[in-house]
Amino acid sequence: MEPYNQNEGENKIFKENLENQAIKKEEAPLVNSKIPKIVISLIIFLAVVVLIFVINKVIQKNDKNKPEDDYLTWKNNSTTTIEAGLTTTTLETATTTQTAVKKTITKKIISPTKPASTSLSATNDYLKARNTYQTSGYYFQFLNCKGTPGILTVKKGAKLMLDNRDDKTRKIVFIGKLYNINAYGYVIVTADKLGKHYITCDGGGAAQITVQP
Repeated sequence: MEPYNQNEGENKIFKENLENQAIKKEEAPLVNSKIPKIVISLIIFLAVVVLIFVINKVIQKNDKNKPEDDYLTWKNNSTTTIEAGLTTTTLETATTTQTAVKKTITKKIISPTKPASTSLSATNDYLKARNTYQTSGYYFQFLNCKGTPGILTVKKGAKLMLDNRDDKTRKIVFIGKLYNINAYGYVIVTADKLGKHYITCDGGGAAQITVQP
């Protein structure tokens, strides 16, 4: 039996204590190293959330103010000019890149249509004749080769006015007689044949007249 060596036993215990302390030191950094990583991740996440919130607020503010800014820009830079029957409107609208874009809108101004019954060369003789025959009812007006009134009854020997309101010469046949009536011109005719007669204009039916005894 070997003698018990006290020093060797103490050395062995001391060595085991040193190994245990070394193991604890190695495990402690692992536990402590996890805490800073969690904190850093949390800080980064909060920073991203705050940044997104701020960006959304800025975008909403810009969208809210944009329609009013665009309207003021259009109102301040809109000009209208009228030349030779045309209306030209120039608009300058600001884009999101702050670049001015010009648009030109052209509208044609249509002048009011003149009454068909107004002659372009209304002489005193014409005006006097028209007033006389319109009052008596012995009057035919031709516009676009259409007679007004469409049907008329008169006594034999009555005189009538054929009034051409078109801008070109018309060939009017009245009770078998041909009349070339100039643009905005007229003729005075006589209903000298009894019966029903069709009045034509350039070969087409325009009106009807009945001559009675």
